[in-house]
Amino acid sequence: MQTIQFQVEDSLYNEIVKRGINIQDELKLALSKILHKKESYLSSQNFQDDKAYFQNALDEIDNGEVKLLSHNDVWEQIEKHSKAN
Repeated sequence: MQTIQFQVEDSLYNEIVKRGINIQDELKLALSKILHKKESYLSSQNFQDDKAYFQNALDEIDNGEVKLLSHNDVWEQIEKHSKAN
């Protein structure tokens, strides 16, 4: 078994204690839910679709089909759009 050190603001800690919440049990449950959610996503069709979408985007950049904008170009586009409205 491992120990995890967790820091929270005093006001949050006091509220947890005041409500009688068992921090250790709640954190174990939350971590289990996070792991299950991640495992579910990684084996889902949604993940496969997302992976294919981003791989396609990277391929288009590598092949020169899509040109990336510089930081300045992005802000110029935002300013143009803002002024148009």
